[in-house]
Amino acid sequence: MSTKKIAVSEPHATAETMLEAALELARAGYEVFPLYPASATHKTPIGKRPRCDHGHNDATTDEAQIERWWSEPERGTRDAWQCSPDNNIGIAVPEGMVIVDIDPRNGGWETLEKIEAEHGLDWAMSLTANTGGDGKQIYLSCEPGRRFPKNLDGHFGPGIDLKQCGGYVVAPPSKHKSGGAYAWDQTTGDIAPAPAWLTLLSKVKSKSDGAPAPAVPDGAELDDLMRDKLDRAIEAIEPFYAEGEKHYLALAVGGYFRNKSLPAIAARYVVSQLPSEDYNGRIADAVWAWGPDVHKPRGAAELRERWPELLTTLDALRLDLLEHARDKREARKAAENDDPMRTAGKSAADTAEPEHGGHDPAVDHVIARLADPACGVYQRAGLLVTINREAHNDQEIVRPNGAPTIRHIVPARLREIIRMTSGPRDAPLAGDVIARGEWSHIRPLDAIVTYPVLRKDGTILNASGYDASTRTLADMRVGVAVPDQPTLANARAALELLTCLVSDFPFEAPAHRSAWLAALLTVPARPAIEGPTPMLLLDASARGSGKTMLADLISIIATGEDATRRTAPETAEEWRKVIYAMLLAGDPICLIDNVTRMLASAALDAMLTGTTYKDRVLGVSEERSIAVRTVMIASANNCRVSSDLVRRSLHCRIDPNVERPELRTGFQIPDLLAHVRRERAALLGAALTIVRAYAVAGRPPVKARPMGSYGAWCRVVRDALVWAGGGDPAETQDALREDADVERDELRDLLSAWHGLLGDQAITVRELLEAARTGRKPDKADEPDDKPARVTAPGGRFAPPTAEADALADALRGIMPSGIEPSTHAVGKRLQSLRSGRSGGLVLRQRGVAHGGGKRWQVAKE
Repeated sequence: MSTKKIAVSEPHATAETMLEAALELARAGYEVFPLYPASATHKTPIGKRPRCDHGHNDATTDEAQIERWWSEPERGTRDAWQCSPDNNIGIAVPEGMVIVDIDPRNGGWETLEKIEAEHGLDWAMSLTANTGGDGKQIYLSCEPGRRFPKNLDGHFGPGIDLKQCGGYVVAPPSKHKSGGAYAWDQTTGDIAPAPAWLTLLSKVKSKSDGAPAPAVPDGAELDDLMRDKLDRAIEAIEPFYAEGEKHYLALAVGGYFRNKSLPAIAARYVVSQLPSEDYNGRIADAVWAWGPDVHKPRGAAELRERWPELLTTLDALRLDLLEHARDKREARKAAENDDPMRTAGKSAADTAEPEHGGHDPAVDHVIARLADPACGVYQRAGLLVTINREAHNDQEIVRPNGAPTIRHIVPARLREIIRMTSGPRDAPLAGDVIARGEWSHIRPLDAIVTYPVLRKDGTILNASGYDASTRTLADMRVGVAVPDQPTLANARAALELLTCLVSDFPFEAPAHRSAWLAALLTVPARPAIEGPTPMLLLDASARGSGKTMLADLISIIATGEDATRRTAPETAEEWRKVIYAMLLAGDPICLIDNVTRMLASAALDAMLTGTTYKDRVLGVSEERSIAVRTVMIASANNCRVSSDLVRRSLHCRIDPNVERPELRTGFQIPDLLAHVRRERAALLGAALTIVRAYAVAGRPPVKARPMGSYGAWCRVVRDALVWAGGGDPAETQDALREDADVERDELRDLLSAWHGLLGDQAITVRELLEAARTGRKPDKADEPDDKPARVTAPGGRFAPPTAEADALADALRGIMPSGIEPSTHAVGKRLQSLRSGRSGGLVLRQRGVAHGGGKRWQVAKE
């Protein structure tokens, strides 16, 4: 192999297809295998990723196999997923060769100049390939068995990697994600021997050196479902790829498989598919002999920081593999039970379940030890959790320092807990404990509070510890004085104290002040409410009016800290992730601050009308249900909400009637936030006195309008407020409902204008915008244009030439949130939220997907 030569003038200069190039390489003696086609939009360099079961270990010179890999796939065949004429080409680096890979993005050319200046080298004398990313690959021969360092970082500088036997390179004419292509340098020829200085950096290593590499079991192969699961896992692992840390990622993943006793063939497949040209074919096998701790990512700074996140992804993969293995076992047992030859002669004892119900007693023992309150382990939403008292922000949710949150226990942390509580021998069972999925003896946790709260029976929880009746962990940081048997007079005095606190705020009406008071009472009363609670919408006529301060007042009185907050998510997927993260963490209050668009979210709607919230966890193919105990607040200036949020919201509007509200003076309480922090115990006691007094009185009926879905909240909070002399906060929904009526009018205008111009035709959003601009239907695009020329209005997005198109353009502007112009993306999102909307006998429906991938929409008569 050391004298191997590739003819670079012929035939590579004339190879027109990947197949021809792959065959020429094979005829020159190089073993090749397929890589995925390059993609400019993919997060990682997918064009370097193997497209076969065992990575470069499948490389071959068999022309029949090569022709199959680089041909159109045959549907229904096992290896169809590997085949495509557009596959890139990988070369398995043969024994007796080292390839110098120069990466200009990481300083490779500078390092090369340093080497040339020091050793006087002429690299152009050996076979060279230019990469599509402006780099180079220099092919050199060496003594068989010689092993080189992975890169020259510690010797000369960054940006130069050494590819050797056990690894692979991308070969010309493969495509690069930048759009360029790999190409042989036509000025070079034979493969030159490695220079002496490079040889000095290496050592000769026999094949028997190092740990034994156990072979993949005979007959072991991946079935289609298993491969699909692993492919999805690979897609989830790829974002952890970092330049310069390729080997660390492969070692971490391979070591994880070893630590979890997962199948070697699955490990080899996953590791071989990772986006690394440097993959060592023996990694997945070698880690089996290294011991259970090899998966910890030493030396990789970025990977170390993201290790807990990667562990979550790998744990999801492990659960999928275990589920698949269980399904296969059950299918096999079912087949055996159906076989009379297998079941004949078996006694009942032969088929009886184990006395422990099929559970491993060792795992049961560990779970019993974790149930000890001293361990601080709880369960929530199908996860093992603990309490985190350090700063913990995620999904751009900003929490005050020191605010306790509920946090998922990652496997590494669970092993540490088991090691301390049950002993080091039980630590490896952490994965089995997680896989169990249900832990009957471990306490469920719905909330953690640092302040007294109302129980369902009307009593006050005011001592630290776990409260089984509310599934709440209390860590009291403030004490309050609430009468044992408070009266109506006590409740009215408490309401007067809280009302005076916000006397400087220019509420638009008394009912708006009642909405704020109701939200304040809801926070400490939340454990007593067996149902959902409405959102408080803090609205103002201008910036600087004090709406965010009103939110912080509620949070400071209850928790002693500012409210947990974030900006409004942009997409439906982001809403789902934020709500799930917030609920899992157990935030008592969350402020969606400074909403600038129409507030609309299906996920938020579901959360506000349910006692539990279901969502699909990242990396796990199942939904998990989590208890809703968070009180939602949103703030905005002149905000509009969707019609679905009207009945789910309490409106608290302030209008200072001045141009610059932030310049107002003459307040009765000059430094309100400082005053609230000083008087917090008295103010929180007043809030609890109102709801406690109403419970002691037997919760008599009050005269107030009904609120669908919020009967439990009304009985505990709203009715208590009205009983004590406050206004009905539900009255604030009237103004919101009027705004929602405007939204219905806008939907009616859109459906009417759309159907008037386009009829029942199903079109894409792009075609819809074009019709609004030109007045022409998509199917008439090729007909002679006898319509008047387009006239562009100054500053306008549309200048339609017909009255029908003009009406459609106006209707499209009408459905968009304030300040957002109609565009393909923005209109597509808005139509998704209006899907199945009806008005005037017309309905908006989604009608499949167009040839180019966009959704088709139709307005039709019902």
